[in-house]
Amino acid sequence: MESNLLLEQYSWYKKQQLAKAPFECLLNADIEPNPHQVNAFCAAIQALKTGGIILADEVGLGKTIEAGLVLNYILDNGAKKVLISLPATLRKQWEVELLEKFGRQAVILDRYTVEHDLANVQTHLGNADEVSIVIASYDYSSKLIKRFPHVKWDFLIIDEAHNLRNVFHGTKRAKNLYDLTHGIPKILLTATPLQNSLTDLHGLVSFIDPRIFGSEKVFNRRFVDGCDYEELKQELLPVLYRTLRRDVGKYMAFSKRTCITVDFHLSAEEKELYDVTNDFLRRDPLYSIPNANRGLIILVIRKLLASSSFALIETFEVLEKRLEKLYEGTKSAYAQEGFDLFWGFVEDEIDEDGFNEYDDEETAEKKQARRKKGFYVTGTVRYKAPYDEKVHDGSLY
Repeated sequence: MESNLLLEQYSWYKKQQLAKAPFECLLNADIEPNPHQVNAFCAAIQALKTGGIILADEVGLGKTIEAGLVLNYILDNGAKKVLISLPATLRKQWEVELLEKFGRQAVILDRYTVEHDLANVQTHLGNADEVSIVIASYDYSSKLIKRFPHVKWDFLIIDEAHNLRNVFHGTKRAKNLYDLTHGIPKILLTATPLQNSLTDLHGLVSFIDPRIFGSEKVFNRRFVDGCDYEELKQELLPVLYRTLRRDVGKYMAFSKRTCITVDFHLSAEEKELYDVTNDFLRRDPLYSIPNANRGLIILVIRKLLASSSFALIETFEVLEKRLEKLYEGTKSAYAQEGFDLFWGFVEDEIDEDGFNEYDDEETAEKKQARRKKGFYVTGTVRYKAPYDEKVHDGSLY
């Protein structure tokens, strides 16, 4: 195809003009944004003036790119402190993409990193003139804000935000993040803003501004009971931007996905591991797992059992460490040490706060009764005095 000199000159001229405009960030990325991503970017910039927006494009349409473009924009315009809150399993992915696609250096912070390099982190976050892009899990995002209350966060990105939709009825992590981020301009990213009921929308939009829909009772009366969907759509226009795959079919090609089911049979060793693990998980009491989150953690352990025996081994090493810590002290918070590895697997399904509370009354009474009877814990085997009388083989309680 022959080049069109007039179009090339016009393109060059527009890029020069864009470089002088506030939207220079569209040129400072190692990507070529698609039209819908530019539209989402523009909608987000406009919405930041009133608190933020939910970017709800379908899977595969580049919500991360849209958020990165907005991030570039707000940094180019003077923002210094940015917090990206997401599931723990996505932290490294975001760090790499920000560096490779947008040239932005981010730092991943968790409890271990902060406590072992506290002076450097304090200096980094305390410098109001230094740009800091922090990536943290949902739970640690709240802890980080509390840990450094004097840091003024200019912008917040919440990825996979549907995990926090039950902010008023769900886990503590959603409520904690909600309470601590009032007034911070934010973008929520989710492909599924509506999953179970219309109240999902109420929870997500409340993160942007709780005044938009008011109380849940008012929201239900207007939109759930009243079924006024047209009015709801109008109310959502300023705070929710969504692009569907069918809207971008003219310039984006998608590979067809085919689901394949494969039958398999457990080997004798795998069957034995499966039976032993299930026997352990059914025990009562089970001090190695907090009672408040027992069901959910067991679910995750069974998922690990189906995917990786090596991950299962590491998980049980962490549970063993928890038992040792519980035996050393009476406060469950001491047993948090060593759970960082395990937490990467359970971040999306349980609330970390379950590991940071005192033993419940029932657990404390059982532990006290067992100590009175002469039981003690070695970590893998439980004995009763006299010490040569074994009670259970190879158990973790």
